[in-house]
Amino acid sequence: TAVERYTSGRTAMRGFGGRLSPVIHAQVGFEDGEASSATVTLFKSGDGVSNIPVDYIGPIDCFWKVESDRLGFTQANLSFHYIDTDLSCGSEDSLVLLTAPTPGGPWERVAQQQLHTVGKRVTAEVSELGYFTLAYDAAESGLGDGPCVKEIACDSVGENADPPGQDTMTVTFSHNVTG
Repeated sequence: TAVERYTSGRTAMRGFGGRLSPVIHAQVGFEDGEASSATVTLFKSGDGVSNIPVDYIGPIDCFWKVESDRLGFTQANLSFHYIDTDLSCGSEDSLVLLTAPTPGGPWERVAQQQLHTVGKRVTAEVSELGYFTLAYDAAESGLGDGPCVKEIACDSVGENADPPGQDTMTVTFSHNVTG
């Protein structure tokens, strides 16, 4: 969690958690409004995010809470940065920014957004703050209707009674499915 203070009127976007390398992976600026502060919290897990619409697969492995005591603003300019380890599956080109009043939803696509895959960030213009996450547009992701297997780990290996000259084993896997 990080807090930044803003003057009244139009403000430049500020990185949270550090100016040159914002560890919160977010920047916030305002087009108008009164002097204020803003708080951004980065949750490094998609745990707790629910009710993502069926048109989307995800979320990725993080989400943000953006809040402010700013009065009279009509537009906030946001930028969210992601890293490769945040991504689970699907085409990076199909990432979209979703917003909700709580992690439990209802989630909806942010209308004014732009994906910058080279810089690994999504910028957006919003009139309300809240929770934000990235998910994959199911129609563009290349994943079809099936779930995405993000992680597979070997739970156990057992020996089998083999005929002479053959060696086989039984491997049991657990997996974490998203989508």
